Amino acid sequence: MAFPVPSHLPRKGIPYDISSQILSKVSSATSKSLNADLASSWIGELDETILQTKSRIHERLHADLPAFERQLSTSRSIQNRLHTLTENVEILTDAVSHPESGLIPKLLHALSEHSSLVQFTLDAEVTHESLSHLLKCRTHFNDLDGLFKEGKLPEAVRACCDLEKALGEAPEALSRSEVMLELKRQFRATKDRAEEQLSDALSRSVVISAREIVIRPSVQVRQSSTILTLPSVLSSLSVASLSNHLTTLRRDLTAHYIEYIVTQPATVSLTSGKDITGTPEHRLSVFPSPPNNEDRAQRLTNIALIFDFLDAHFFPALPHLSVGSFKRSLCKPLSTALLNRFLVPLLPSSLIALPDFLALVRQTVEVEEKYVVGMLNQDVRDREVKVWADGVATHYERKRRVDILEEARQIVVRDDEGRKISIEVIVEEIVMDLPQPEEDGTWGFEAESKSGEQPSTNMEEDRWGFDEDNAEEQDGWGFDDEAAEPKPETQHSPPPPPEPAQVEDEDPSDAWGWNEEDETNDHDGAATSSDADNNAVWDDPWADEDSPPEPPAKPSPQSFASAAPKRATRLEKLANKGKNNPAAQQLSIISPALVGPPPPTPINPKKQAKNEGDRDIRNISPRADVASAVEAALSEGEEFASAHGIFDGPMLRQRGLVLLQSAPSVFDLFRALYPVKFGRGLLNSAERSMVFANDCTYLSEYAARLARGERERDVNNKLVEVSERLEILGDSWREDSIDRQKLVIVKLLADAEGFMGTADQNQFDECEGAITSVLGQIRNVAKQWKGVMRKSAYFPAVGSLVDAALEAILDSILALPDITEVESHRLSELCRILSALEGIFMEDPDQPSLVVAYVPSWLKFSYLSEILEASLADVSYLFEEGALVDFEVHELVKLVRALFADTPHRSSTINKLMAGHPQIPAGHPQIP
Repeated sequence: MAFPVPSHLPRKGIPYDISSQILSKVSSATSKSLNADLASSWIGELDETILQTKSRIHERLHADLPAFERQLSTSRSIQNRLHTLTENVEILTDAVSHPESGLIPKLLHALSEHSSLVQFTLDAEVTHESLSHLLKCRTHFNDLDGLFKEGKLPEAVRACCDLEKALGEAPEALSRSEVMLELKRQFRATKDRAEEQLSDALSRSVVISAREIVIRPSVQVRQSSTILTLPSVLSSLSVASLSNHLTTLRRDLTAHYIEYIVTQPATVSLTSGKDITGTPEHRLSVFPSPPNNEDRAQRLTNIALIFDFLDAHFFPALPHLSVGSFKRSLCKPLSTALLNRFLVPLLPSSLIALPDFLALVRQTVEVEEKYVVGMLNQDVRDREVKVWADGVATHYERKRRVDILEEARQIVVRDDEGRKISIEVIVEEIVMDLPQPEEDGTWGFEAESKSGEQPSTNMEEDRWGFDEDNAEEQDGWGFDDEAAEPKPETQHSPPPPPEPAQVEDEDPSDAWGWNEEDETNDHDGAATSSDADNNAVWDDPWADEDSPPEPPAKPSPQSFASAAPKRATRLEKLANKGKNNPAAQQLSIISPALVGPPPPTPINPKKQAKNEGDRDIRNISPRADVASAVEAALSEGEEFASAHGIFDGPMLRQRGLVLLQSAPSVFDLFRALYPVKFGRGLLNSAERSMVFANDCTYLSEYAARLARGERERDVNNKLVEVSERLEILGDSWREDSIDRQKLVIVKLLADAEGFMGTADQNQFDECEGAITSVLGQIRNVAKQWKGVMRKSAYFPAVGSLVDAALEAILDSILALPDITEVESHRLSELCRILSALEGIFMEDPDQPSLVVAYVPSWLKFSYLSEILEASLADVSYLFEEGALVDFEVHELVKLVRALFADTPHRSSTINKLMAGHPQIPAGHPQIP
């Protein structure tokens, strides 16, 4: 059944020939339309079409009849010729391929007979050649076997070469035959036995053990009466076997004689004679010697004896092609042993031993020249010992550099179990002076200047004196005085390190009198304030031990007013009291310390020199002993550079520079190693991190002092660079330690939750606990730092901690949107807890506290506690008197709105505050 054509495909056009038309009609007929009439019509159409086709053919033929007849006759002629050609081809095929008479069968038969004859001839020739070569090989083998049995091993080796050549030239037909394979097997066995006999003869001729070398010029072959000389044995060995033997000999010589002789004391003896069989022999024996009073030059003599012995009895026996390579193979072991096992280990660690060592170096160079270069034919340009000897000064310095750095490393990694050394230096006395006003256009100084009035004391002299303090820290150790002293040209021994003032094996906090404060603080605010008064008197660990005892400290006046609400009349009385106080007339009008009764009187820490000088103390760890190692290295380098008559020639170039440069490297080693070795302890201990910062500062100043000495410019520049890096490291660790303690304080204050809702007793207890924890934390840190820090660094460090705590509390309280009366009283009570911190800044009980100088937020925080319990009249009075200059206007406005109800009086006060801080005229009395 035909595949139906899809309707979407194009249809082929209807053909124009009649047959196609009829077939199309037949295919288009259906079973209903198909009948006899339709079929008859189709047949009629076909018949008519056939007749028409015949008629057209006939017409076509008659249209050109002559051409048709001509083509017809040509076709018949071609047909006849094709028949004739076919018959001739069949006859030719029979003549060529007939099995009996054909040409090809006869030719193939003749070729087959010829091939058989050629093969027979070739077989005869191959057989003759193989038998002849086999006979030749057999003759060579018989000769070889005879020589081997007679013990003539050198001749047997030459016969092996001839036979091996003959076996290699065997015809291919013979090489694969069984007889030839058997002959090769016998040849290999005989050759191996001869090689074994030669190896045995060599092993008996040259015997190298751990204690002696025996060389026999001749030896008898086993199971034979033949005597072989050592040169004949060596020349008869195969290349591979001789190479293996020489490698073994070189290894034994290197291990048992070259390396042993240069590292151990020994005695070498030479003997010649005959063994028990009468064979002559030469013997070199080595006997260990006692190490006491050994002459190291004897080791070089022993090396010379060994190589003279080998040159006399062994090297001449080597084959010409092997003697050069074997000698050169001994050059490297001998040079390496002389250098790495003899000279380098004997390199002294002191300048006193250098002359003897240099004499030994010169002898070693002579040994290298005579034996390594002369006897063993080493390249003249490759003289390791000579090159090393030319730079022996540098090698000495490098060795000392390694020793110095190792000693410094031991000092750095040593665990001193928290011991500290107190360094005492002469400093200026810190006396208290009241601050004077600074230039500020907002306080009316221009008018004062125009009026011609001058302050009672000089402006520059009455400042806080921080610049002078910084200048003192730059030379806190008094190194400038030492630098001015004359320095000897040559120092034969390093100067002793500075003696520590004291070694604090006990807890340094015992001198502070704070043991009672380690107990849990009372949560009551009044009790906390009382603690501040009791702790205001300190035992000063910085005071001179020989100074007379200080009189008992007077009790400090109450720092804060009563918790009851205050009135403006009380503040007016205080103001009137300040008018009658002569000291108040001299107070600065810009300093916030001049306003209000709660804070202590501001002071100006100004330095004035004592007649006898005072001592300031900084505690450092024993690891600061690296400074002694540095100075010792510099002294040794200078002594080494100034030593004359020891070195000559190229040894004089830049002598001592490596030793001098090792001194800054000791500081670098300390700076790199200590924070890594003790990093966790430094991070976990406030005291230890400060001690490390002190170490860095001490070493920085020490390096700066050393850099002022007269030595190489590069060394001094490096010391200056190291000093700067140590100073930066010390400052960084000191600042990081302070920042870590600030983070601890911030975390403790986080428990107060912004001091919100203190009217609730539970929340108040939480806030009080947070404040008490901050107080204890600051006291604990101050207790640790005071035992290790100088006063000039201690007060700013502790002051920054206190200031961070006060700033956090100020920000939290000022951020409160509404403060009830109960909350204001409780917040004021919480603020008074930290008044106990004022005692930390009391250096002398008879002098005012230094808290204002080192805690910028102290006055602002103190007035905050007053404002929390003050009335609007009090706030207005304090503002008008300039007591609240530390507060921003918007802070005061926000605080007033949070504390007081919305009344006309509050609005009036806020308007007054919004107008800005008042301009107080010069000479106006201030609140003390």
